Amino acid sequence: MDLLRAARFLLGYTQEQVENSCNLTRRYLYNLEAGKHLLLPRNALVIKAYFEREGVEFLEESETHGAGVRWRNPGRLDPFRSKLFRCARGLADLSQDKLADRSGVGRKFIAQLEQDVLKGLNETSLGKLEHALRDLNIEITQETREFGAGVRWIKTAVA
Repeated sequence: MDLLRAARFLLGYTQEQVENSCNLTRRYLYNLEAGKHLLLPRNALVIKAYFEREGVEFLEESETHGAGVRWRNPGRLDPFRSKLFRCARGLADLSQDKLADRSGVGRKFIAQLEQDVLKGLNETSLGKLEHALRDLNIEITQETREFGAGVRWIKTAVA
């Protein structure tokens, strides 16, 4: 369910917004994202289809890369990669406080980055966030001519 949470974070939607848009009961998405379902419920596919209609593409695991999510089309304005960092945090299932602890970056900076309200960017702090995410086996993917940017698990070699 980490990919559904990451897609929701990429879109910047709340659980309540998704539940209302997909005609789900209150707290359904919370329970789904928390892994409280033993089997893949039908409504998870409804949510996935909703996110796809909203412009998110789900990436399957391959021989060279882990699973992830990205914008289906390039051209999203996100100069500080605010949505991508939030999405990566969602993939890792970390609160802003936990990411701040892991990265050594202040929670206020993370919150302002994710809200896209920074007037300027501290590249050292951004580098620390990227390093902390890499330590969690997560990478931010770059936009190409064909696809938008996204996040994915890093495929690790099996010994």
